[in-house]
Amino acid sequence: MLRVVYVASSRRIAELLQKALESSGLLASLRLAVGEDGPCELLVPVSEIEEAMEIINQNLCRLGKVNR
Repeated sequence: MLRVVYVASSRRIAELLQKALESSGLLASLRLAVGEDGPCELLVPVSEIEEAMEIINQNLCRLGKVNR
């Protein structure tokens, strides 16, 4: 079963995060919330949520999307 772990502000950011997850061996899917480049949900299997969140946070820090 897949669960939403992050809602990206754009499809581009969601695709970057999806690639990071997949390169770490995790299954990741995208679901557009609104339009072609609106918010986009990132989904992973329930069993991989914790690892996925770590990878997402690391990559958001690199992209400058997280306030410290």
